[in-house]
Amino acid sequence: MKRLSVMFIMILFSQSMFSQEDKAYATLWKEVEKLEKEELTSTAASLVQKISDKAREENNSSQLIKALLYTSKYDLTLEEDAHLKVVNDFRKEIAGAPFPVKNVLEGYLAHLYWQYYQGNRYRIFDRTQSTVSTDSTDFRTWDIQTLFENINQHFENSLLAQDALQKVTVSDFESLIHRNTDVRKYRPTLFDLLAHTALEFYTSGENSITQPTVVFEISDPEILCEANAFITYELSTDDGTSLQFRALALYQELLKFHQQDKSPEAFVENDIERLQFIYNNAVFSGKEERYTEILKSSASQYSDHEVSALYQFELALHYDRLAEEYQPVTNVMHQGKRKEALAICDSVITSYPRSRGENNCKALKSRIVAPHMQLTVESYIPLNQPSKLLVGYKNLDQILLKTYRISPIERTKIEGSYPPGNQLAFIKTLEVSKSWEATLKNEKDYQQHSTEILLPSMENGLYVILAETKSGSGSFATGFTQVTDMALLESRSEESHTFQAIDRDNGRAISNARLELNYEQDYSGDSKQQTYTTDTLGMVNVPLSASGMTNIRTKLTKGNETAHFGTYYIGAKNQNTATPESNYTAWLFTDRSIYRPGQPLYFKGIVVVSGKEETRTAVNTPVSITLFDANGQKVVDQSFDTNEYGSFNGQFTVPENGLTGVYNLSATSSAIALSGNTDISVEEYKRPAFQTSFNPILNEYGVGDSIALSGTAQGYAGSPVSNSKVTYRVRRMVYFPPWYYWSRPYFEGQSQEIAHGTTSTDATGNYKIEFKAIPDHTLNPKDLPVFNYEVSADVTDINGETRSTTITVRIGYHSLIGSITVPAELDKNQPGHTLNIRTTNLNDQPVAAKGNLRIFKLIAPDNILRNRPWPAPDYKTFSREKFKELFPHEAFGNEADPLQWDRGKLVWEQPFDMAGEAELTLGNIKEWASGRYL
Repeated sequence: MKRLSVMFIMILFSQSMFSQEDKAYATLWKEVEKLEKEELTSTAASLVQKISDKAREENNSSQLIKALLYTSKYDLTLEEDAHLKVVNDFRKEIAGAPFPVKNVLEGYLAHLYWQYYQGNRYRIFDRTQSTVSTDSTDFRTWDIQTLFENINQHFENSLLAQDALQKVTVSDFESLIHRNTDVRKYRPTLFDLLAHTALEFYTSGENSITQPTVVFEISDPEILCEANAFITYELSTDDGTSLQFRALALYQELLKFHQQDKSPEAFVENDIERLQFIYNNAVFSGKEERYTEILKSSASQYSDHEVSALYQFELALHYDRLAEEYQPVTNVMHQGKRKEALAICDSVITSYPRSRGENNCKALKSRIVAPHMQLTVESYIPLNQPSKLLVGYKNLDQILLKTYRISPIERTKIEGSYPPGNQLAFIKTLEVSKSWEATLKNEKDYQQHSTEILLPSMENGLYVILAETKSGSGSFATGFTQVTDMALLESRSEESHTFQAIDRDNGRAISNARLELNYEQDYSGDSKQQTYTTDTLGMVNVPLSASGMTNIRTKLTKGNETAHFGTYYIGAKNQNTATPESNYTAWLFTDRSIYRPGQPLYFKGIVVVSGKEETRTAVNTPVSITLFDANGQKVVDQSFDTNEYGSFNGQFTVPENGLTGVYNLSATSSAIALSGNTDISVEEYKRPAFQTSFNPILNEYGVGDSIALSGTAQGYAGSPVSNSKVTYRVRRMVYFPPWYYWSRPYFEGQSQEIAHGTTSTDATGNYKIEFKAIPDHTLNPKDLPVFNYEVSADVTDINGETRSTTITVRIGYHSLIGSITVPAELDKNQPGHTLNIRTTNLNDQPVAAKGNLRIFKLIAPDNILRNRPWPAPDYKTFSREKFKELFPHEAFGNEADPLQWDRGKLVWEQPFDMAGEAELTLGNIKEWASGRYL
């Protein structure tokens, strides 16, 4: 069931609990509602303020709270940054509010904080943990941990006096719950409403915001169990910040509360939401099968009640989602899951008529069995030759196809028609050029499939292709193509824009063709036209002018053939083509890159002039040097004349009490156009007395191993930094190999702190850090994730000076990385070709390895193939022989991709036994056949 929004809960509560308004207030609120309907928000807000003043004078807390809710709504609508005012108003009212008004307002305040976080999350993430007190009145300055602690605290406050909340029923306000009649069944008490408001936050997925050392994970398979077993399941964690843990605990409370209900609707509703949450967030293996079995057994438990249909619907929905993972050829495991989902839906519809489960199953069934199709056509196809289109379809056996010859204007009308029914109606007013039928393979798996259909040969022209279902279901798809043997290329020079007309079949130039350009002058909206004739090379040169030609659509005509191309753009001619005779540059140098406030800054400059013929220094040239602070404000400047070597030098004093940060030295001149600047840093610092570093990682580690790192702290004078405090932190980040992203979206995992602590250096300045390489259990080991454990150490000596160092330990489910380096192309007439092989661990340290290196000749197609206009379909309409007869220069499958070619003859083999890297000589390859090798 869709969760009720918090604002609805607030208004609902205020209007229901205090519905016995006297006539004066009732009249005022009716006027407010009238103003809202007329969208007179400011006037409505003023009237609500009068109600608030009246209620405050009369000490009418119910009307005061109701006015507060409305005022908050208007403030958030009318004021750009009203969150602080609204929050402070709620804080004030909460302090003196009675039960259960206080609980409601606590929940609303928590939700306001949550809304603020969602709208400002990236700004908040950039903050470090601040020292702002949780009692601060400006929550907008809080760091993320403080903000989340407050959100959680207010949600917990909203659920205080749980027993009393469970006795406040929604049936107390009949006049309002008609907006959602299911509320009485599935959210029967105020406790239910407030608990599910909190669950919106706890189940939001923001589970690692505060990044604790020990993260709570749903890793025990026993937690995915039936409701009665879950109620007694012992929840425990060392992660006091886990939102997942709090969600599970709250689901337990809800199930305990509704366990003894006379009617099971609320109990089952909460149980299904609980199962969904556990399944979506569990990290243990086998959750798929377990989730399926629990849904089946729970449905069986309630077989004599219509709530059984709700469990069965969830199972059908689960199967439908699994079916979405189906990919022809690459992933066929769940191809038939929609058939199972459909069987469950039919059973529910028959067994539980007029139930909520039946309604859900009808909607799911309608989506599963709905026909669908999509056409993909090449933009240009040859005259009177075989061609094809791609049909993507679902739940179809036959389709009717028609082609209509259209003009460019008609195409624009078709593409702009909305809704789709208008598009179909317009197409059917046109004259049909050709029509035919196509039979589609339908395995009754309710999955999306694709196949290629032969297009009949067509004469020159622009066409729309219409596909409709033969069953008359109303489903249709369109595609556009142009039948022509002409193509138009374009290029540009400083003086002109060039079009070239060529034969798209053989590349020959088309001379003496008529090229018509229809365009606007710099998006003026006024249509203009120019006509040209191609020369012997098929070219037309359009001279550039001071204004551009925009939205260009071209019409190319040769004999009886016409083709349309566009849209093109021709920019205006560059009017500022003249280059200055000389360019002056000042090269500035400082005596250091970082300064303390009050220190002298020594600088030197050389002015160089670059001309067409030579580059030289600029002598006797006036130069001004200005120092700007970190805010870009001028601090001081000086003027110089360059000497006979074109150089100058000077000195500034960095301001004693100025800003720290990046300062800028800039050079200008009153006599020439001079450019030149350099940056320096101004910081409060002292010269370091020692340094620290980690020793290289030489051992091999695996996922879950205990990692032992060693580091050293040593003074610059060579003495060890002994008996000093070492504070360390370990953060885990996740990376995948490049091939992982070939068929998946980009993965951007959050870093997670998994360990921290303190140790100390020994008498020799050495220290050790140990931690366990805890993996991210939500990731599939088969995808070969690499876990980067970034270990940072801060060493503080007895004088209070701190030095830091960082090292990264890379650990994965694999430990060896091999690489081969060889030129992409080898000239077999040249001797001495070599290739390099290298084997390392995940930390890029050489690893000894031995094995064999082999080179195979790949079996290429018999002739050069054109790249496929779309991926090969999963259902082949033509046999390979027939396809090659019709389209001899196209790939039947994926044979145009060299990565898919079969291995042929083994041409070279050599064993290797190396310490981590080796160079192997290929020897004489002159007899190798030209082509691609693996």
